[in-house]
Amino acid sequence: MKSAKMAQRLAEEIEQDIVRNHSAGDHLGTETVLMERYGVSRSILREALMLVAVTGLGEIRRGHSGGLFASTPSLATVAASLQASFSAAADDPLELNRTRHALEDVMLILAVDRFERERIGDALALIARLEGAVRRNARMALASDVIHLIAQQCGNPFIAVVVLALTSIAIDGLTRQRSDPEAMMALGDRMLELRFEQLRAVLAGDAGRALVANAQLHETHVAHRALPPIAAADDRAAAGDGRPIVAPFGVGQCEKLAEVVARRIRNRIAGERLDEGAYLGSEAELMLRYGVSRAVFREAVRLLERHALVRMARGKHGGLRVHVPTPDAVVTASVLSLRNLRIEERHVHEFGSAFGLIVVERLAADPVRRSAPQVGELLRSLIVVRDVPLSELARAHFEMLTGLCGGQALQTLGRILARFEGSGIEPAGEVATVREVLAAPVEDLIAAIASGDTALARRRMMIVQRSGARVRMRPR
Repeated sequence: MKSAKMAQRLAEEIEQDIVRNHSAGDHLGTETVLMERYGVSRSILREALMLVAVTGLGEIRRGHSGGLFASTPSLATVAASLQASFSAAADDPLELNRTRHALEDVMLILAVDRFERERIGDALALIARLEGAVRRNARMALASDVIHLIAQQCGNPFIAVVVLALTSIAIDGLTRQRSDPEAMMALGDRMLELRFEQLRAVLAGDAGRALVANAQLHETHVAHRALPPIAAADDRAAAGDGRPIVAPFGVGQCEKLAEVVARRIRNRIAGERLDEGAYLGSEAELMLRYGVSRAVFREAVRLLERHALVRMARGKHGGLRVHVPTPDAVVTASVLSLRNLRIEERHVHEFGSAFGLIVVERLAADPVRRSAPQVGELLRSLIVVRDVPLSELARAHFEMLTGLCGGQALQTLGRILARFEGSGIEPAGEVATVREVLAAPVEDLIAAIASGDTALARRRMMIVQRSGARVRMRPR
């Protein structure tokens, strides 16, 4: 247990070093050099390097001139890691899918504006593969390629990986639902059709058409959730331990065996709604259940432990038990995953603007929450912010927006943004900040939210965002 925590801490230290100081292809050292540098045993180093390799930040090469080399993680790799963290905040599938729908709208609009000419050939090849595919499984596997291509072309890796992670969580939830197989097949066909409609719309530069397809995709999710469940053959089918029916619609690509086992354990926890401390089984029982070696199973456990989703107890009454991470632990793990993409400040600002619009729209649409007195109080706190260090200014803004969120998924995103904002700004030392915005646009926004007009609330929020803020520095 102690060695596992040491390996996890070492992995985080190595990852931070790569993100801050290295570029793809840099050689960080051989196994011997790294053991000496960090003062650890070979077994702990190898476990840490395995965790680094899973993030996509490092590549382990064997041989005389081998060792650890820095690499650039793919969107799919970071999305899979983010999914593992974020799944703990997905207690309401419909709310999560609404959040996915809103963010995917943003991603599609950006992709329409930014689609690179060099990738048009890839998109046309995907469409040709769909038209030429005869076997159903071959056709279904293309849906993941479509959403990845669109995500890559939106030009904002922050938005892209969050959409990919939320999409994968939503699909996992659909596969765990014990619905009629024919209904699941129809769902898969419809989702595939809509994904390709999105791609055709993006290629045509038609944002409206892409948004219509996304709205229909959301409606398809909601309609499937309303289907009556049927009895599962056993608990494995209910928990997602068996072969997923609609697996190609997830965002995982070329998963290692340990990652597959970790995902299935995670799906079991979610599917059976297991609480803190629930017993999943002994090491021997779970190795038999998933048909893997001890080394693969322990690697899967390390991946889950890293996201604070399980804990392995040793001894006579030991075994794998569920651990429910705190909201702060979910945010911390999510931020660590996102930092691996080397997200820039402009990506955070773009995501933050989209997040603010989503929050006020959701608030205006909720008749109970929009009439709460604290809504006006929180929004008026935007007008003047006093005695806040520069490094905390943007964070305070997103913490205010998080206070307006109703769903857990949106709250988690708000906390992630708050953690990101200001993190790249040096502490202001002996300087405090006064931030002021025009009061009239904020009051107009409050009135629009109270009216329940979501479109008006969105426009008023855009005016607040564009009106800017005057920031003054003063000695403390």
